[in-house]
Amino acid sequence: METSEINLQTVFNLAYLLGCAVNEVSPDAERVAAMDLDAVYRESSRHMLDAAAAMALESAGVRDERSSLRIARSIRKTALFDKEKKAVLEKMEENGIWYMPLKGALVKDLYPKYGMREFSDHDILFEPARRDDVREIMLGLGFTEGKEKDGKHDHYYKNPVLTFEMHWLLFEAAFDRAIAEYYSNVKEWLIKDPDNLFGWHFTPEDFYVFILAHAYKHYSISGTGLRSLLDVYVILKKTSPDMKKVTGELEKLGVSEFESHFRSLSLDLFNGKELTEDELEMLVYIVSSGTYGTVQHSVGNKISKAGGGKSGKWRYIFNRIFPTMEQIENYNTFFYRHKILLPFLLPFRLLRGVFKRRARLTAELKALKKF
Repeated sequence: METSEINLQTVFNLAYLLGCAVNEVSPDAERVAAMDLDAVYRESSRHMLDAAAAMALESAGVRDERSSLRIARSIRKTALFDKEKKAVLEKMEENGIWYMPLKGALVKDLYPKYGMREFSDHDILFEPARRDDVREIMLGLGFTEGKEKDGKHDHYYKNPVLTFEMHWLLFEAAFDRAIAEYYSNVKEWLIKDPDNLFGWHFTPEDFYVFILAHAYKHYSISGTGLRSLLDVYVILKKTSPDMKKVTGELEKLGVSEFESHFRSLSLDLFNGKELTEDELEMLVYIVSSGTYGTVQHSVGNKISKAGGGKSGKWRYIFNRIFPTMEQIENYNTFFYRHKILLPFLLPFRLLRGVFKRRARLTAELKALKKF
């Protein structure tokens, strides 16, 4: 979505509804009546916030098939994920594998109503040495292993809507070496769950730091959406982390400035306060990202990191054609393990782009023309 296509009034209308939803306040009926609800729902769908918007509208007396369908769909999906997560964790307990649910699998429980926080997958961190055992567990539970190759987790799918990302690592060095190093031995500072044998969890401060580090990753690579802002608002409201401790840890990661701006925007936006110029600029970037970011943001951010301008653009193109060994290790593990075949990596990537990832390749080429 281009910046010129963003309707800020629609964004503020949606933000108002979301603030009402998580604060359990009924929206003002006159304000709702003046909204273009078709536009609001288009925006809420882009950011996976349909259920929260619909719940706010229903509390204002706007009950129709559209809102009921969105709420019912989110509740059903949440119930399916909860049932399957319980089965997965029980199997990990039986097999003596330590684990920790992550991100949306936990954040959803902080929202005031069941099904209000939508998600597309569940993430679980587990004992790295037990990767093969986890694979057996997932396949035994009827999941299909994804073909995607990633440097930190395996994908598993089950019809109709289930996706689990099973992590043996939280961050790759190819993204940010300092953040990857910080989380490389995360198990050493986790806290044991009181009601099971092998489950662990973060402190409120560490949980918030991780959520912000993850948001920063998406924000700096291809963008992140309104749902991340709302998550931060809800986490701050429900867990009240010690911000002095949080700031100290974020400074180690180099993301304290980002967190400060992101938190400020979140609190002001969902509390209905007037935004500063800097907050408005960040909001426009976030809104144009959708839930998981855009190819254009990804390309633009990487060109900027490469120095910007024409030189940064050419460095970006060169790096896409000739990836570093660190990138190959994270995303092309077959070629990393069989380095004798590296001369065939370039034609392999080109053919894969043309035949399997044509949409992504086309979008990337279109984005490059804008820089």
